Amino acid sequence: MCDLESNTSIRNPGPIDWVHFHVPRATLDSLTDDAETTRIKRLHCVYGTPDPTIYHLTQLILPCLNRPEIFSQLFMDSFTLMICSHLVGRYGRIRETIPEFKGGLASWQKRRVVELFQEHLDGELKLATLAEECRLSVSHFARSFRKSFGTSAHRYLILHRVEIAKVLLSETNSSLVEIAAQTGFSDQAALTRTFANVVGATPGKWRREHSRRGIFIETAKRQSLQPLE
Repeated sequence: MCDLESNTSIRNPGPIDWVHFHVPRATLDSLTDDAETTRIKRLHCVYGTPDPTIYHLTQLILPCLNRPEIFSQLFMDSFTLMICSHLVGRYGRIRETIPEFKGGLASWQKRRVVELFQEHLDGELKLATLAEECRLSVSHFARSFRKSFGTSAHRYLILHRVEIAKVLLSETNSSLVEIAAQTGFSDQAALTRTFANVVGATPGKWRREHSRRGIFIETAKRQSLQPLE
């Protein structure tokens, strides 16, 4: 970790692969203000100290760094919140703890969030917009959402996309390219990768298996409707 405000220069003794996270002070101030806690003066960390949390978060996005277009706004907002919350909590040395909100979203807030997700399947929706619609701060909204839905806002949207894709796969003859477009995925590859990760089978395989069951059920129904001789 390097404090850019101190004008220090860091040199590594040998070759190394880098992933740089540039965290402006304004972003950290926004997080602490939102959580109604004291702003941090600086991040205290000895250069070269291993951080398993940052390491695993970085591994999460490594496969996609060459394709920044697949990062939705909601994903980036959620990722930024995770990174900054970790940095403040571990290196900020603030005395107050960020308050915990034990309750989830109210019924009207959950309905409004679901409506917004349906209107923005591509994920180009700011976390701040969702929080504003629920009349909550961003940090309060993020924790309350997880309490209500059991996962983050971004993960919920992914699962919602997959459920819609299942319906389209089973009830239409749309191609995978068309289904990817209709469910907010950047392309067919993104749909296939995400679908397989969530469901455990590719969209094509899932459709074939589902269709065979559908044909069997449909045939059975037709046979049952035959008049008795």
